[in-house]
Formats: sequence, C-alpha cells, structure tokens
Amino acid sequence: MKKTNQQTTILLLGILLIVVLSISSSESVSLQPNQPTASSSFLNVKKEDFKEDTLAVKDQIQNYVNKKKFYIDKQVQKVNHDIQETVERNVEEAVEATNTKAQTEVDRIENLVRDKQKITEQMLKDKINQFRNNSKQSVNQAIQKIKENITSRYSKFKQNMAQSVKSTISSMKDFTSSNSKLIQSTIDIAAKEGINSLKNQVNEQLKKVMP
Repeated sequence: MKKTNQQTTILLLGILLIVVLSISSSESVSLQPNQPTASSSFLNVKKEDFKEDTLAVKDQIQNYVNKKKFYIDKQVQKVNHDIQETVERNVEEAVEATNTKAQTEVDRIENLVRDKQKITEQMLKDKINQFRNNSKQSVNQAIQKIKENITSRYSKFKQNMAQSVKSTISSMKDFTSSNSKLIQSTIDIAAKEGINSLKNQVNEQLKKVMP
C-alpha cells in the first residue's frame, strides 16, 4: 500500500514537470533570432526566472513527497502498532480463555474425584459397620451354640453319671446279697488255711530247734 501511494505521487509530479518543461521549450522555439536585443534580454530574464520557478516547484514537489512519505510512514507505523496490539490482545484473550477452560475442566475432575472419594468412604463405612454387625451376630450365635452344647452335654453327663452310680450301687448290692455266703465261706477257708500254714511253719521251726 505504501509503495503504491509513493509511485502514484511520483508519477503525478513527473507529469507536472514534463508539462512545465514543454511550455518552456515551446516559448523558446517561438522566439526569432533577429528580434531586438532588449526583447532577447527580457526573454533571457524570463527564462532565468522560469528556471528559478522550476527549482522552486521541484522543491515544493520534493517537500510534498517528503510530507506524504512521512505521513504514510506514520500511518504504516500506526497500522503496525494497531495490528501488534490486536494480535497481543487476541493472544492474551485466547490464553485466558484456554486457561479458564482448563481450570474449569480441572475443577470438574476434582469435584468428580471428591464425589467418588465420598462415595467410596461411605461404602467403606457401610461395609465396616455391616462386617461388625455380622461378626457380632456370628459371635453371639457361636457363643449361644457353645452354651447350649455345654449345657446339653453337662445335662447328659449328669444323667449318665447318676444312672451309672445307681447301676453300680445296685450291682454291688445285688453282688453282696447274692454272694454273701460264698464270701463268708471263702473268708473262713482262707482263715483256716492261714492258721494251718502258720502251724506248719511253727512246727518246722520247732523241729529245727528241738530235733
């Protein structure tokens, strides 16, 4: 854009300069060499003046071109500055939007994890309580069964012992009553045999002492 404006300005100034030079050449050609000296000096003066005017026009054109160039440079700098600010602002907005979106996603994930942790903790508490209740119930049932078993066995043991004692006593009574005579005769026989044996032993000793 800057280069196009400069080229257009230079082209217009060039056309203007060509027009001016053409006018100057036509005036110099139209003059005759046999004209009076005063006229010639007058024309010469005019040519000099024209040359000065031409230089002044060139200076004006150059100043105009410089001003335009300066203006265009300023405009280009402003445009570049605006573009840079726009780019930086867009980048900042994009970065901020990305960061916001990322933070939102992070918060969402943290909330999900926190919710799952709460659910897991509650499940663990429920499982522990259920296990404790089941364990307590199982222990109570086991203790009750052991008590019942011990009570049943002890009751049977007492019954068996009582029955056994009764049977033993009854058997001893029956044995004593039925064999009392036999026992007595056995005792008598043993006593007699003992006495006779003792007598024999005494006699043997006496024989040894008194042949």
